[in-house]
Amino acid sequence: MASNYDRNDAGRKGLDKTPDANPDPITGEHGAHPIGTGIGATGGGLAGAAIGAIGGPIGIGIGAAVGAIVGGLAGKGAGEALNPTVENEYWQNEYRNRPYVKREAKYEEYAPAYRYGWENAATYGSQGRRFDEVEPELAQRWSTSRGSSTLEWNNAKDAARDAWSRVEGRSDKASYAGSAQVADDKEVRSTLNDLIKICKDGVYGFRTAADKVDGAYADLFRQFAAERDQLAAELQNEVSRRGGDPDEGGDAVGAIHRGWINLKSALTGGQKAIIDEAERGEDAAVAAYRKALEKRLPADVETMLNRQYAKVKAAHDRVRNIKHSMA
Repeated sequence: MASNYDRNDAGRKGLDKTPDANPDPITGEHGAHPIGTGIGATGGGLAGAAIGAIGGPIGIGIGAAVGAIVGGLAGKGAGEALNPTVENEYWQNEYRNRPYVKREAKYEEYAPAYRYGWENAATYGSQGRRFDEVEPELAQRWSTSRGSSTLEWNNAKDAARDAWSRVEGRSDKASYAGSAQVADDKEVRSTLNDLIKICKDGVYGFRTAADKVDGAYADLFRQFAAERDQLAAELQNEVSRRGGDPDEGGDAVGAIHRGWINLKSALTGGQKAIIDEAERGEDAAVAAYRKALEKRLPADVETMLNRQYAKVKAAHDRVRNIKHSMA
């Protein structure tokens, strides 16, 4: 919802008093997302011009025009997963729950980092690129994109990654979200129970591994186990709230079957082998959350899973970085 300042400012300038309508520049319909459409139109226009160059100057013009339309449609599809107003409101309500946010920090300090994450997710995500792949580029450009934020990139990148992951988690389902039906309670309960198993696998895997690694890593693994236990409890509460029987999960056989495949042998293979297996288990957890978020879930469930996914992904990346540091 636009603020009073936004509305008054629009009135003074004689602008459209309902800017959130976002008329589609291609179809004229309301609800277009200029980030996605603009990116697609620019890329499509350049590609069309290149192809049209074969036919000479006239071909360049026609190719650019057609390419812009086609590219705009493609970009529009990617951009439909992203509404800046919705993203900003989400993070304004959610940011204090994030482990990287300093106590008493104001949202305005992190807002540019969140915006940086979701905008670049729309740009690079449509190219199939991941956050870790483009993070060096984002780091270089942060100083000119940070606005009023005093956060250095090392402190801002977790927020940017969070916002990117939220968009990434929804982008694959954007093409059918308008026509697909929201999952019913039975499907929701099944989806959540699958994630309970995955979270409990992490509890078992991290606790078991913590007994076989050095002190600092042991403390971190126990922290991850406790966090994963909290996620499982939240999922169990939601299953119960929806009239189902929450899965208890968490046995050794299940953990080995679903992700921590070589844990038993890794325990006798030294610290590096255990870290490798922890990453394998976290790969399975990330994949499970992404699969769940591909479904069209009720809004409150999707919000919860996006928040949980960010924590799971952060743990995964931490384990991966430890593994790479030991190579």
